[in-house]
Amino acid sequence: MRNSKLAVLVSVAAALAGHAHAGTVTIPNTFTPATKAKAEDVNANFSAVATAVNGSANDIATLQKTIQALQKAQASLGFTFRGPWSAATAYAVNDVATENGSSYVALKTNTATDPATDVSGSGGNWAVIAAGGAKGTTGAVGAQGPVGPTGATGPAGPQGPAGLTGATGPTGPTGPVGPTGITGSQGPAGTQGATGPAGPAGPTGATGAQGPAATIPANLTDVSNRLGTGGYAAENKNSTVSCMLGDIVLSANSYGGGGAFMPADGRLLFISQNAALFSILGVKFGGDGINTFAVPDLRAFAPQGLQYSVCIVGSFPATN
Repeated sequence: MRNSKLAVLVSVAAALAGHAHAGTVTIPNTFTPATKAKAEDVNANFSAVATAVNGSANDIATLQKTIQALQKAQASLGFTFRGPWSAATAYAVNDVATENGSSYVALKTNTATDPATDVSGSGGNWAVIAAGGAKGTTGAVGAQGPVGPTGATGPAGPQGPAGLTGATGPTGPTGPVGPTGITGSQGPAGTQGATGPAGPAGPTGATGAQGPAATIPANLTDVSNRLGTGGYAAENKNSTVSCMLGDIVLSANSYGGGGAFMPADGRLLFISQNAALFSILGVKFGGDGINTFAVPDLRAFAPQGLQYSVCIVGSFPATN
């Protein structure tokens, strides 16, 4: 009884296999990009495709009828189609499963017994109903269809989070020094600062040679008789009293210049040794103003027995 069932099922499967093929399409004409195609060549290609489609439609109708016949035969013979074989499925007698294009019927109740392996090893759990046919050759690649229209641009996605700040790179080498710029115009002179304190007086220079006695005009003879004789007494006294540089004093003391005073007798002094006094007297009373300057000569105007003396070591007078 089992063999008769198999024979019937095999005959139906053979009929099904006879129609289970796909129609092939032979395109008579090929086209070159950027070259105009002839209308009759395009029509011939469309006709070939239409003929193949119509043939496939006939095959599909026949295939559907065969499948219906197989389903009826399967029901009448007591077979149960279980689909592709799975190791997790428990199969009963007369269950039908497919694997790699072949159909198998269970001869015994089994689970996880591979049909192809069982049949090749004569395990007795499965029998072949219909062996899978050889794989056909790959059909020719069809002509590429036209490029479809570009779709609308989608909305912009949300902005991603800002990335982490990278580590600071190493400091580059110092560039070469640029050229010196043009010197700007001189700015306005600043306000004059306050006069600094007078520096210490330098040592008194050596006493110069006494100049000649001044000539007294004739109209001053009477006055001259009341004044000095054209000279001072012997210079043998020093003064340590503080005085103001350039001040003139009239005294009975004959200051010889060893202290703060010097006779006002027109003598020349070195500027380098008496810079503070020179800044006050200048060359009003003589000297070349480069190396020397003179103190005033007041010998002819001193009353008899008295002496005019000039302060050469003292304080510098303040300015308002």
